[in-house]
Amino acid sequence: MKFRAAPFLIAAILSCTTLLPAHAEHSFAAEFDSANRVTVKGIVTKVDWTSPNMFVYVDMKDVKTGKARNWTLEMNCANSLKAGWTRDTLRVGMVVLTSDAPRARDGSYKVHPGSIQIANGPTLDVGR
Repeated sequence: MKFRAAPFLIAAILSCTTLLPAHAEHSFAAEFDSANRVTVKGIVTKVDWTSPNMFVYVDMKDVKTGKARNWTLEMNCANSLKAGWTRDTLRVGMVVLTSDAPRARDGSYKVHPGSIQIANGPTLDVGR
């Protein structure tokens, strides 16, 4: 009796996995404009070590309005980051700088940095 239920159980499990969201990697050129580069310097507000990409959120003062604007620094997956990165490398409250980073094509406050410099600390390669 137990063996008759096994195929149905396996089929039920497999059908549920198709309902889970897929996380596909996107094309760099489709999302970022390498001709539109910016410098982001500000205070880290959040660090997400997620898959497939790592995200660092930085508050930077807008020159025109004087208000803080939250920028997203989208990097490759944590496994492809260069030597020197750990979960404690960037923490909330640190001041960081990324220069000459391609900005998102949609005009949002998102960049894809090549490196991140920690104030009074090292510059770490992101490994684009």
